[in-house]
Amino acid sequence: MANDAGPRSAKIVGSARNATRILQWLSRQVRPVRLADVAGSLGINPSTCFNILHTLVEDGFVLARNRTYVLGPEAVHFAYRTLETIDDFSRVQMLLERFSRDHRVNVLMWRIEGNDAVAITTSSEPSALLAINVTPRRLMPMLNGSIGRIVAAFKPMTREEQQAEFKRAGWKALSFDRFMEQANEARIAGYALECGDVVEGIHAIAVPVLASDGTLDRMISVYALATALPETRIHQTAEALAELANAISPRSP
Repeated sequence: MANDAGPRSAKIVGSARNATRILQWLSRQVRPVRLADVAGSLGINPSTCFNILHTLVEDGFVLARNRTYVLGPEAVHFAYRTLETIDDFSRVQMLLERFSRDHRVNVLMWRIEGNDAVAITTSSEPSALLAINVTPRRLMPMLNGSIGRIVAAFKPMTREEQQAEFKRAGWKALSFDRFMEQANEARIAGYALECGDVVEGIHAIAVPVLASDGTLDRMISVYALATALPETRIHQTAEALAELANAISPRSP
């Protein structure tokens, strides 16, 4: 009788895992790399790494030139074929998950429903780093946290409406005028920062995702422990998040 292998019988295949790690690592490099670079960066035995690279070269996923390696045409074709078969939600989720993994932060996407911000999708690859569980459909006042600055900066509202929503958000660490100054800074920079104003020891970033007409469509926020996302790195991560939002925006070609 055939054995119907279930989830408990599955195991990670080391050589396959190393092949995917190599492809992921090569995709982030901007110039050809040597065998020693690949093996050293990924902690793979050089002989094993060479054999995997040779296999990937034979299958067209990697190109070998003058003892250096770059992604090959089959990897590009594979990516294009994949993108052609997935819907927009799946594409966005893939981008969020990659950002979460690459930057070691928790990622959330939000939209405005009535007077609340609603989490519509989340990717928390490094969730073990932070004991905050934010699930889809979580509601919070729309002027709360880092996304609050983005909403105040990009959503048309009267000053009276902004004051009312600011009060409902329950801010204690900031005055309304200082909050609006930060919202204006967020409009200019393209991102908003949160460095412990809401939860001590937690840093956060938010960026707008704009619709084709330039109005606020959604927001993306990331958060992490201050030690994992220090102020020395937060602006660099914020700029990368703004690039992600631009890639997701319906305005993107």
